[in-house]
Amino acid sequence: MTKKLDQIIELVEMLTGLRGTLAGGCVRDILMAQEPKDYDLLIDNWSGIEIEHLLQMVEEKGGVIHKALGSSSFLQEPTQDDGNNFLTRFAGGISFTFLDHHIEILFCQHSIEETLKLFDCNINRVYYTPETGIVGTLPETLEFKSWVPSDRRDYITEKFKKYLMEQQVWICRFS
Repeated sequence: MTKKLDQIIELVEMLTGLRGTLAGGCVRDILMAQEPKDYDLLIDNWSGIEIEHLLQMVEEKGGVIHKALGSSSFLQEPTQDDGNNFLTRFAGGISFTFLDHHIEILFCQHSIEETLKLFDCNINRVYYTPETGIVGTLPETLEFKSWVPSDRRDYITEKFKKYLMEQQVWICRFS
């Protein structure tokens, strides 16, 4: 189940030299036996890695950069979210594609646990490293932050409903 997550961590480390923690939707999707659409790799307690150097390293190895953001502001909970500003919740980040994997490296000024408190929904507050395994579980009910837009709420709710329906079919089939 976590083999794919290990491969992504190793891939990012090979591209950038950074070793981080996969968190959010990619871990949620693995828990729900679904294919992640992207992978968020958190680098905690970030103190100012040169983002331009990382961009160059990724591009030299064939990665396609989508966005890069560097900021000296502290990580804060947004007051609104249009669904497209995920990177702005972090001190910096790089969004790129490599070997058909969409990866976002997100630089956090706090611990992983503190950073996860800012995620949009309780179902996304899970993380993974090869050393810890998956930390966190799927909730029984969804709880969203007040600033989460309705289309994002609908997307996560539908994924969760699909998972619950698959679980009921599985239980019925084998009980």
